[in-house]
Amino acid sequence: MAGWEGETSTGLLDDADVTIVHGYFGTDAAYKNGEQLVWFLEGESPQSDEPVRQFYSIGKGWETNDNGDTVEGRDEFNTGCNYFRFFRAAMDCDGVPEIIKARQNDPAIGELWDGLKFHMERQEIESDNDNIKNWWVLLPVKFLGVAGEDKPEKAGKKDKAAKKGSNKKAAGNPKALQAQIKSLAKKHDDYEEFLDAVHAKYPEVTDNEKLYNRVLDEDDIFAKAQA
Repeated sequence: MAGWEGETSTGLLDDADVTIVHGYFGTDAAYKNGEQLVWFLEGESPQSDEPVRQFYSIGKGWETNDNGDTVEGRDEFNTGCNYFRFFRAAMDCDGVPEIIKARQNDPAIGELWDGLKFHMERQEIESDNDNIKNWWVLLPVKFLGVAGEDKPEKAGKKDKAAKKGSNKKAAGNPKALQAQIKSLAKKHDDYEEFLDAVHAKYPEVTDNEKLYNRVLDEDDIFAKAQA
């Protein structure tokens, strides 16, 4: 028997488990005529027969010089943009801050969230402008773990244990390992020192031929990090 209260539906993916396969920055013709960058979430969900693809506004003043891997131009994201709402909601989920801090810990890196699994719901954003209607944004509400792992990483681990878990996680997640190596490259001005650091900190990279070749190519990951 139907009730009298009614329900709100956007007709879009909602109340679903989502694994983030890849995040990056780019443009979409449907937003600001394709003239302003947004953050794209590409993923998968057991509640959807189609791949998940969402974009989140990041505000004005940003540009990318590495084909959407990162953005620069401002110090912080505007609190009114949807990407800010996404990463604040994600960081409010138990277990997420520890993982993000073990990575680059910088929301200006598009793939920072790769491999993370969330239960996500569409939440209504109230407009403070009479000329703009309220809108709905798909946001994380619960952390479900990292792709390839059985359980979420728990909060409160000791720093040493967290670091060890991060390296183990990266070994089973090529995108996470690539992200950590990119972060390492930014800390070194000399290529040989960078290469030594990679071998010392992430020896498992040699098991990934494609990624390891990019590390060995001085004009690839290392050079892009210096740009």
